[in-house]
Amino acid sequence: MVTKDVAALEAFYEELIRSIRRDNSQSQGIVSGRLVGVMLRHRIFEAAAGHQPKCITGKQLLATLTMPDSRIAHAVGGFDWGNPESRVPNVKSPVPRLDILNCVGANCEIDDRTPPIVVLTGHTGIGKSIVATDYCHLNHNRYEQVLWLDARDDRLLLAQIREYAARLTGTPDDAISDPVNLFATALGAHRGPWLVVFDAAPGRREIERYVPTVGHGAVLVTTTNSTGWWPTAHVHEIGPFESAEALMCFASYAGIDDSDIPAVAGTVQAIIDRLGSIPLAISMAGLYFRNAAGKLAELVPSYFATLDALDDSLAIPPGFNRTAFAAVTTAVDQIGAGSNSPYTRNARILMHTASFLAPEMIPLNLMIPVTTDPQRIDMANLPVPAAADQVQTRAIVSLLRTQTIAHRVLTSGQAGSADLSADCIQIHPLINEILRTQYVASAPSGAVQVAATVLLGHLIPWLGLVRTSGSFLALEQLRVHAETLIEFLDAHEPLTSLSPQDNRVYLTAKAGVMGELANCYGNTARLQESVALQHRLVVHYLKYFPNEEWAQVFAMIHGANMLTDMSRASVAPQPIFQIAGRVLGLMKLLEVRDKPSTKAAVYRFAHLSVQMVTREKQYRDNPMLDRIAADMEVIAERDPNKESSPEWLMRQMNPRMENGDYESVLIALNQLRAIDSSLNDAITLDALEVTALLHTGDLDAAFAHLDRLMDTEVVQNHLVLDLRSGLAKVLQALHRLSEQHCADERFQIYFDDVRTRLQSLDAAIAAAQPTRPS
Repeated sequence: MVTKDVAALEAFYEELIRSIRRDNSQSQGIVSGRLVGVMLRHRIFEAAAGHQPKCITGKQLLATLTMPDSRIAHAVGGFDWGNPESRVPNVKSPVPRLDILNCVGANCEIDDRTPPIVVLTGHTGIGKSIVATDYCHLNHNRYEQVLWLDARDDRLLLAQIREYAARLTGTPDDAISDPVNLFATALGAHRGPWLVVFDAAPGRREIERYVPTVGHGAVLVTTTNSTGWWPTAHVHEIGPFESAEALMCFASYAGIDDSDIPAVAGTVQAIIDRLGSIPLAISMAGLYFRNAAGKLAELVPSYFATLDALDDSLAIPPGFNRTAFAAVTTAVDQIGAGSNSPYTRNARILMHTASFLAPEMIPLNLMIPVTTDPQRIDMANLPVPAAADQVQTRAIVSLLRTQTIAHRVLTSGQAGSADLSADCIQIHPLINEILRTQYVASAPSGAVQVAATVLLGHLIPWLGLVRTSGSFLALEQLRVHAETLIEFLDAHEPLTSLSPQDNRVYLTAKAGVMGELANCYGNTARLQESVALQHRLVVHYLKYFPNEEWAQVFAMIHGANMLTDMSRASVAPQPIFQIAGRVLGLMKLLEVRDKPSTKAAVYRFAHLSVQMVTREKQYRDNPMLDRIAADMEVIAERDPNKESSPEWLMRQMNPRMENGDYESVLIALNQLRAIDSSLNDAITLDALEVTALLHTGDLDAAFAHLDRLMDTEVVQNHLVLDLRSGLAKVLQALHRLSEQHCADERFQIYFDDVRTRLQSLDAAIAAAQPTRPS
């Protein structure tokens, strides 16, 4: 056979291996044949490295080719399938579950243009994701594309779909209007074969719109939900280990040599029986014994006494007996024991602190600095996001993989990427929950607050960086962690403090993360959530720091942000009046202070707030809001630096445009672009420029700029409100000028295009914010 196609070559040799196994009365499973091929390649590489003889006899070769399944699984159990250039988790699988993998392989065979769907169900800790990663790594040469998707959070899942759509089609991320359709179209047109994995899917409804229905590929789903799947899907209930699998798994994690297994098999079997052969429990029990000093048989009685005495502080999940659950909690408590690595303490801090976050896609470059002394945060000088020390990172990752079965995941395809959030770890959700509960229960007084403060202090600049740079996949990734962290802190407050100053820093850092979350919600049209969180922040600052100037400034800022979001949502005048009155009161209180930065904040948000309370006719016609707007206008006009203020310059645009002074608008736009780098304002400025150019008669330039503005695509609804507002202004200009330029058919064409685009943006906004804040 002569071919340059790797997949075809592998298929040829697999079929040859399976025919030899058939002739020798051994199983001919797809996975068994592939694993034998892997073993032979491994033997060749070992010989090339000088670790094995360079010759292999025909008898030895035949013995390998006809090896029974049980011996195949044992032989390859120590292989590390981890591919550092793949989003598939980097997992050391001690026990390839051949029967299940053979079924998955058979069900994933592609017969036509309708992708087969395979669903792996089972309770937590049973090994569904491990089976999926084994299948991906074992078959990486058989698929042109393996696309691994973390399906726990819908918005994060959509962000991953967008990234894959961009990668498959070469489309710039900001030029993708419908990532779901583009993803499906790309896979439908791809020559394949491809494999799409939805890991930890809550159910069919949550992933259905993302599942490709046409193309030369297959779909693999892992879930704890066993019902409601497609009638045509191949659903496999993953159960506990078989006895031999459980023995191999325990021995691998406990570090027991193959030659020693027969001597301890009876003792290990007793442990397995007590644990119910649950993969996660056995893995963690093996780690416990690896870290414990003493002989296995001597340790077992005290081990089970410890398990029996354990006071369960968590609800035992379905599928676990009490002993199996206790085995996981006990092993977690022993993480790092027996290790002489200088980074053991860092690894323990990382695991405990990371347990405050979501268990998946935890950025190492965020977490490594969190583990480093001193464990303090200076809110006036927050850490700058940067790549962590690589020596330290490798050492800690090595500890995490050998001590905690944490998995490394590279979300953008390669280590060392410019995306600082790409290099991640993920932790089993149950282990993450146990880590968090145990740490909260056992940490010294004040320790949880210190750890949370450090994590909050690092997270604030990370959220700010990815938000302002337009890294929206990373922003969604960090949003999930920030939400999880705030939810955890809310549930455990009040936290004990080492000192009043420590408590002040903690409360300030928490508010900083909440502020970034509110910005994220506001930028994605989740206005109700943004307003609710901004209101929490106003109360937070005035409650905990009632007489402090800096806190009053932040309360004013978040109140002004509430006005912005409520105005954008077209909330009725009365609620706007209530918030605007409070903001005006803070402005009056703070304007008389001596601190220059305080005065600057007052003037900046006075300019912004005037725009918001006069934004709609219903506000301008309201007498109460009219008085507040007038008072805010007086304050804004006292700004000594107003002529260089972006907010003041932006306010001058409407009067100039109403007066028809479009030449001065174009001059002012150049001034604004020089001093305002905001992504939100850039869209507004582009729309104003198109409008001004239309009115000055520079139609070719206007339509060229409009093409670029129309090509601006919202990512995960980020900046959708700004684009909608800008295009609405352009639509008004096109309508006003169409009669004057009736002979120019471009006006009608662009009018229809802009109107259609506005309708799609309105639909996206309605979906994100179905009800108005009040």
